[in-house]
Amino acid sequence: MAKQGKNQKNKNQILVLYVGTRRLAGIVAEEGRETIRLLRSGEIKNAEGFQKGEVAQLEKALLSVGELLKRLELGDDAFEIPAYVLLSGPHLKMTRFSSSVYYVGYPRVVTSHEISQVIEQTQRVAPLALEDWVLQVEPESFWVNDLTGVRDPMGLEAQRLAVTLQIFTTRYASFRNLSRVFETLELNLKGYFPKTLTLPEGVLYSNEKEGEALVIDLGDEVTHLVLVREGRIVQTKSLDLGSRFLTSRIAENWQLNLREAERLKEGFGSLEESLAFGEELIPLGETHGRPHHQIKRAEFHQAFFRMGEELFARIQEEVKELLQHEKVNPPSLVLTGGGAKLEGLLEFASRRFASPLRLGTPCQVEAPTEFLMDPAWSGAIGLFRWLDRNGNENHSHFAKENPLGRTFFQLKEWLAAYF
Repeated sequence: MAKQGKNQKNKNQILVLYVGTRRLAGIVAEEGRETIRLLRSGEIKNAEGFQKGEVAQLEKALLSVGELLKRLELGDDAFEIPAYVLLSGPHLKMTRFSSSVYYVGYPRVVTSHEISQVIEQTQRVAPLALEDWVLQVEPESFWVNDLTGVRDPMGLEAQRLAVTLQIFTTRYASFRNLSRVFETLELNLKGYFPKTLTLPEGVLYSNEKEGEALVIDLGDEVTHLVLVREGRIVQTKSLDLGSRFLTSRIAENWQLNLREAERLKEGFGSLEESLAFGEELIPLGETHGRPHHQIKRAEFHQAFFRMGEELFARIQEEVKELLQHEKVNPPSLVLTGGGAKLEGLLEFASRRFASPLRLGTPCQVEAPTEFLMDPAWSGAIGLFRWLDRNGNENHSHFAKENPLGRTFFQLKEWLAAYF
């Protein structure tokens, strides 16, 4: 009876584990509410066993995830409540593909069976690279006969049913090593999700979703661009570029190791323009075994400002290319992610984009103020909202699709057609 009461107590809880390019994080929250209620959260920066969002050493990665679960104070419940893994990194991609099913004879009334059938067929025949691993599949729109742009074909009569899918993938080798960590821990896994899918749910207001908006998620080793129009993701792009670029440039400029460079960035880095430091000095630490030395903070600030301009010039170019490719006028811009916490970054970026830009922090969540002000949690909160919007169904079967299985299906179809 005690165990039954315990399960009843935790039946509305969900665990989200986030693997970023610099940090490992987790959230426990209640589902089934208008506003998500945060119960616990925790993070480990530079978690051992992980590197740039990938598993570098399995045993240490297992220990790091175990330590995170301890910090979340779940006990045995960590292996019972539904768990979802959110992934970041430069290997995330979205591919769009369509296919049709024709019904011989009389038109068929579209039910969930027909919808599942056309989605599964489209996913299997999509010409993805063999190195791609399918994380999630989102129907963008359906065709019913000659009617395009149908959001929900349920109940309609169709002689032909087609679907356009958004297929979210990551690199196969990276995913398999990550999945080994979570499968070894025997969590109650329900699925793996790309951050590019959940970001809009975490930071966009209703009017931004229904119009056009671009989410710029600045991470440590990656920047995600997610373009949204009329409530749908239009395109995504993951750049192998993030705030670590500034750390690397500091290390190069003053011949420091990356740890010392990161300390300087976090302690003294600012992109505010009108700052006066006088004769203030800052320590550079040890340089290749040489004694500690200092430089004027004004000198550091000027150099750091130039590095920021270099970083954002590259991000601006990628944004421009994305918008031109999708033939979109400059939309509303939302800057989020852990890298967005850099002092003065919002005003710095606002002066470099033609469109209005605001800071994106977790929305529609009941949580402490410091959590609500932290843009690093946007993707994780977005996953809770995505699950709520999609009925919190089990999506783990999408992650089971593998390149060899897809190739075998395509070969079988070819043999059936020609022999």
